[in-house]
Amino acid sequence: MLNRFAAVLIASLCLAAPAHASKPRLSLEQVDTTRCPARQEVSVHAVGLEFEGTLRPSSPGRYRLIIDGKPLAQRPSRASSFAKTALPLDLALVVQVSGLSDGDLTSVRAGLSQLVRLIPRRSRITIIAYDWQARRLLARGGREAALSSIAALETASIVVDPALVEALTAGLRALPPRAVPGARGLIVVCSDGINRSPKRDLFRALGSKARARMAPIYPVAYSAIDERGPLLNLGEIAKRSRGTFRWASTSASVVGELVNLAREINEQQVLTFDVPGRCARRQRFQLRSDALLSGVVVVEGRRPARRKTARPGWFTLGVAGFIAGVVVLLAGLLLLTRWGLRGSQQRPPRPGPPALDAPVERGADQPLGEGYWLVGAGPRVLRLRFKIPAGRCRLGTDPDCQVRLDPGAEVAPRHAALKLAGDRLTLVEIDPAHPVQVNGRNVDAPTRLADGDMLLLGSVPLLVRRGG
Repeated sequence: MLNRFAAVLIASLCLAAPAHASKPRLSLEQVDTTRCPARQEVSVHAVGLEFEGTLRPSSPGRYRLIIDGKPLAQRPSRASSFAKTALPLDLALVVQVSGLSDGDLTSVRAGLSQLVRLIPRRSRITIIAYDWQARRLLARGGREAALSSIAALETASIVVDPALVEALTAGLRALPPRAVPGARGLIVVCSDGINRSPKRDLFRALGSKARARMAPIYPVAYSAIDERGPLLNLGEIAKRSRGTFRWASTSASVVGELVNLAREINEQQVLTFDVPGRCARRQRFQLRSDALLSGVVVVEGRRPARRKTARPGWFTLGVAGFIAGVVVLLAGLLLLTRWGLRGSQQRPPRPGPPALDAPVERGADQPLGEGYWLVGAGPRVLRLRFKIPAGRCRLGTDPDCQVRLDPGAEVAPRHAALKLAGDRLTLVEIDPAHPVQVNGRNVDAPTRLADGDMLLLGSVPLLVRRGG
């Protein structure tokens, strides 16, 4: 009696799984917020389904987006079916080839071929067949390659260890990352749900992983021996990954279920809503159409992307460094040249008696009167010549003699003094702190001067001349 009760309970649970999955529902597959920071737009991919996975028609104006539990008043600003967009589709077909008769496999081939012909031609298709192991027959091929691989499917002997989870994992890995916003990646599996390990945790983990990758799994369940218990495994992964569970009660109905699935893929609504100021924070999205309410999709916030400054390459850096080095070198040469010219201008002339007929200063060619004279031999002398008076007179910027020097000359106020006694001219009162040169030699003691001697007081050259 107990065994009969258990059998009835298990049978009722198995039958309840497809019945629950066939209730009308609104499936929200993905929410695309990549254009939200720039355009204040959000695109959602959704489809409404009737009993047994057939489409539930609904006009785009009936959809309302719900953000954090608050519905938007705006209708969709744009709407289209997925087949009419240019968005790419990556599809992984996972097919069980063990435990099927030739007639069963013929129906599976026909249904998969119809699916491939109906979905957009831009789709990239991967085909994985499994029995006791998973084998990839095609990787991201086009329609013709997929049809050839489907036609080559062959039945395998009955196996006790089907690799269903291994094949689904391989199909999930075959889906590439979403390089284009709004692109789709999904898995279609034709199976009886039996796996080498019956643990439900394996299917729960696989469904959660597919949901995180935004890759829904769409099972088309068929059991050649009408074993319905393992179908719960397929229902579990469909529910957790936001896919649609379909049950083919006979091998002939496999074709119809796959055609319905192709219609669901093509007619999925791509709706765009305006959401001003709702991009920066984490949000929960839902979609409503009449009495149907979708599940919750959580999306992290997006902030406006910063403009990245292009980093210069090694060649650009090398050219810039070479140009900078040339500029620095030229600037250094220019500074050195200017310093050299300035030094040559400030450098005192080499001492020595110039030729008497040389125009050392303006008016130097005029005849000199009787006595001793000082003639300016450089640009620092403002008064070109003057007669040395008898007695003692000081030379410098504060002179007693009638000497006027440029205030910028490097001469002390009382640099030295001249003493003229009769016919004898002597250089006296030499300041030890300020050198004096006579004919190129430093002197620090009284020195007798004669016609043609050159004095250098700091930077001022003076020529001693005797006239008459």
